[in-house]
Amino acid sequence: MTVTFRNELPGSPELTHNTGIEETSITVRRRFSLYSDSINDGPAEVLSNASIPAAREYYQYGGTEQHTLLKVISRTATRQEKNALEWIVEVDYETADYDDDWSNPLNDPVEIVMSTEKEQVTAFWAVNSSGVPTTVFLTSAGEALENYPTKQKSWAVLEFTRNEALATNVIALANTYIDATNADTFWTATAGQVRCDDIGVERMVKQLPDGTDFPYLKIKYRFAFRDSWLLSYLDKGSYYLYPIGVGSSTRKFKTEDGNPAIGNLDGTGYPDTEPAILGPFNIYKTATFGTLSLPTSFAS
Repeated sequence: MTVTFRNELPGSPELTHNTGIEETSITVRRRFSLYSDSINDGPAEVLSNASIPAAREYYQYGGTEQHTLLKVISRTATRQEKNALEWIVEVDYETADYDDDWSNPLNDPVEIVMSTEKEQVTAFWAVNSSGVPTTVFLTSAGEALENYPTKQKSWAVLEFTRNEALATNVIALANTYIDATNADTFWTATAGQVRCDDIGVERMVKQLPDGTDFPYLKIKYRFAFRDSWLLSYLDKGSYYLYPIGVGSSTRKFKTEDGNPAIGNLDGTGYPDTEPAILGPFNIYKTATFGTLSLPTSFAS
């Protein structure tokens, strides 16, 4: 397409200053008359012409007037009449809130939210006032229960939201901390009591007053607190060591009528009236949470 003539129409540009309760904005409309050299030219070809402001281009007029926060948001091209070579092109610019905010989002305070999570879990044993297992639940005849009761287990969750540099290696961050327990004291919790549940990352962009974009990352860290993340389990199985006390082979537990059964073990491989509690065992990797440089209290 060859433009033979382009002219800005009378009354263009037209500026509107919008003042709302929450936001102040400016909109500008420019109108052009443009002549092409072929009846076969369509609106897409007209709008692609270099003489028409491009999409997202900032506002410039007369060689001296410009506003970098005003950017093209829409463009329309309409043929004046059927088979005419003249087109009317309208270009709309708009800017959102343009307060003089030069603040660096990386300096924003860390947001901290505490909540509680709950779930129903199987209760295999009674515990003392400190939560330490004491007595395994058995029938009055010393057998394992057919259906164990359930109980509610609750734990505290802390979420930290912090703005960080775009260059932050979030993959390394996730690989190091997600599903790791603390190797150091974290929010007064001793080693092994806190697990990093999740790290969420969102790319953000702040537009500065000069129209430039400042990209950064909003990262959310989620930690779950328990008395311990170690695992314990009941010592039960279908085999036991034999002979008793000096076992060098195994025998199957059987019912009185000779059918296979699950029996209680004493923690050393021998039968017992009730199962021993084995463990605790560490099932999570560890990491030093202090290297994240997150606040250490609500007062931080």
